[in-house]
Amino acid sequence: MRRRSAVVLAGLVLAASLSAARPSSATNWTNLDYVGDGIVGHRLDIYQPSTGTPPYPLIVFIYGSAWQCNSCKSAVSHVLTSLLGGGFAVASINHRSSGDAIYPAQIQDCKAAIRFLRANAPIYGLDPDRIGVTGSSSGGHLVSLLGTSGGVTTHTVGDVEMDIEGSLGTHTGVSSTVQAVCDWYGPTDFLIMNMCGSGIDHDAANSPESLLIGGPIQQHPDECALANPITYVDPTDPPFRIFHGTADPLVPHCESESLDVALDAAGVPSELTLVPGAGHGWNDAAEQVQMVEFFQTVLADVTDAPEAGSEMGGASTPLALLPGYPNPFGRHTTLRLVLAESGPVTVEVHDPTGRIVRTLLSGRLVAGDHALEWNGRDDADRTLPAGVYFAHASAGSHRAEQRLLLLK
Repeated sequence: MRRRSAVVLAGLVLAASLSAARPSSATNWTNLDYVGDGIVGHRLDIYQPSTGTPPYPLIVFIYGSAWQCNSCKSAVSHVLTSLLGGGFAVASINHRSSGDAIYPAQIQDCKAAIRFLRANAPIYGLDPDRIGVTGSSSGGHLVSLLGTSGGVTTHTVGDVEMDIEGSLGTHTGVSSTVQAVCDWYGPTDFLIMNMCGSGIDHDAANSPESLLIGGPIQQHPDECALANPITYVDPTDPPFRIFHGTADPLVPHCESESLDVALDAAGVPSELTLVPGAGHGWNDAAEQVQMVEFFQTVLADVTDAPEAGSEMGGASTPLALLPGYPNPFGRHTTLRLVLAESGPVTVEVHDPTGRIVRTLLSGRLVAGDHALEWNGRDDADRTLPAGVYFAHASAGSHRAEQRLLLLK
């Protein structure tokens, strides 16, 4: 986990006009229907840089609107010049507002857009193996979800089951994973926003978060967990770059700190910049340079991204311990162990202090996929307290780890 503070001028962001940001020599497409249902919330625009040659690495932009706009993709003008100047193609997408449909409609829309762009990459001069995402505020929440929920389909917390991937559009067999995430002051854990300090009452029935979930958030903790990017964090997630102002009156910076800590605990590369005195949006020219450098570095190094049309699920390493389902869980979860070669394997559950509380497996396994169940109890069959635990797998010299969240 790396934190860095930058001194900038706080204030309102004055976005340049969209027409001024478009390079005259580039090729652009507007109002593409990425689902095929004709609604405004399912349209996107694509911009190619004026230099370089295709296929271009792609950055997908998701606007912030407290999840209350279904047609704000033109807000990309704020970052378009920086991203195009960095050599990236840019796609800006609409998604359904919370007034149109409650969560998980918004993340289903975003995943459908990624599938559309990956499936049609040759048409638009895009590299399907190098896709990054960026967004601010509620857009930051959605890009973080895209990053941490890659490969997740249906997920359950408590008594609530949700289809996170969805089945929108005609490219349902294509991966919706992304290879890099830049999150600008996005919400994560709705339930602690008031406790962290905020200028609005997020627990109110008419708060943006409550409207997104479909009811007062404190009365719907399972739904909030399913909307929390931290719920899905695991070591396979792509690198993150996070920016947040320390004086943000709407989304407290503890939201980004919590995400950064969770990513760091899982071994996911993450860097958080807390901008002193900055509010909900600021003159972020310096940070935009850092964003572009982050994408250039990460996407230049991508070598094992899924190809267009590929499905998630296999492991490219000798040993992989994939997320428990459900996670968070209440007294029962199933982990997936992927072993490239037959041999002795040990899987243990550790508490946050590193103490072994449960040995799930110690023996020889054949190569392949294996399901391991854990009931939230220790080796003496005692009920363990709710909290964070870590599953550790070892096979020869190979190691893998998975973060687990045990609910009451």
